Amino acid sequence: MSGESASDRSLEPTAKRLDDARERGQVPRSADLTTAVVMVVSVLMLWLLGPYVMGGFIDGMRGGLEIGATTWRNPDAMSFALAEVGARTVRGLLPWFAACLLGAMAAPTLIGGWNFSLRALQFDPARLDPLAGLARMGSARAWIELGKSLLKFAFVAGCAVLVLYRESTALESLARYAIPSAGAAACALIGEAMVLMAAALGAIALIDAPWQLWRHRRELRMTQEEVREEYRESEGSPETKSRLREVQRSIARGRMLEDVPKATVVITNPTHYAVALRYRAGEDAAPLVLAKGAGHLAASIRELAGRHGVELVSVPPLARVLYRKVEVGATIPPRLYAAVAQVLTYVWHVELIRRRGGVQPSLPQIDPRIES
Repeated sequence: MSGESASDRSLEPTAKRLDDARERGQVPRSADLTTAVVMVVSVLMLWLLGPYVMGGFIDGMRGGLEIGATTWRNPDAMSFALAEVGARTVRGLLPWFAACLLGAMAAPTLIGGWNFSLRALQFDPARLDPLAGLARMGSARAWIELGKSLLKFAFVAGCAVLVLYRESTALESLARYAIPSAGAAACALIGEAMVLMAAALGAIALIDAPWQLWRHRRELRMTQEEVREEYRESEGSPETKSRLREVQRSIARGRMLEDVPKATVVITNPTHYAVALRYRAGEDAAPLVLAKGAGHLAASIRELAGRHGVELVSVPPLARVLYRKVEVGATIPPRLYAAVAQVLTYVWHVELIRRRGGVQPSLPQIDPRIES
């Protein structure tokens, strides 16, 4: 957002923001760590395969020096001879090169993991903007990176100069050795120099890798507004969720009202609450709550019950406890069996009197303490 400062981004990035950054190809990487790993792999390969590598190199050199006059006068023979010399050299150096290539491919995954992003490969015209490039070159970050590069160069160059100075006598004496002896001595000197270089690069990588991890998370820090916006996008805005809940309640009410005509009795408050119960002997293990409601919904239940000839019985304590304690679709708890049985008996007596005539029974009297 415009007008935001770095201090506004004080919140750690969320998991979603980190995942989005990975999709864009934005993961922590340390070039110094890759260089150090390649150097360490080179040292190990030189230690394990030094004689083999040096033997291949010597074979290539010997083959080049053994080319006779008849060969170099014939272009075809000379091409074949040079190809053979190159093949000998490559066969000797191939394991070393292959190990270094694998190290270079595996090193970036040590702090950022393996990541492949098609979005990072997409063409972005902004990257070709020369003004933006000049601005990046003159930014504080560019100057910091330049300073780091100069310090690293000075450190590594100092280590190299130290090795050359200490081994200057041995280097001068290589010219007096036979080729096999000179090769072995050179291999030992190279190995020593590479060990020192690997140690220097490893020390730099131990500093740079944590720095890159910290900078990556710092660049992805979020403001309060960004966190709220992400929450709204992932969870939905409160208004949307409220409308969704209202729609769900409306659908549930519609389905619930469809079951009211199947009820055996509707117990009312008489106006605030209405609970529709069904009980079919031999089919239901206990009376079942088909629908319940308060206010306007209770009025709708009473109206539907009246239109379909379902008996309405005003028993306020029982209506209240059924509304508060029993969910739609559930059977009543055992402690309400006796009270509901009184209501069902009343309903059956009313139906019998309607068919045969007689005195209207009185409403059942329910103990108010049933609500406790």
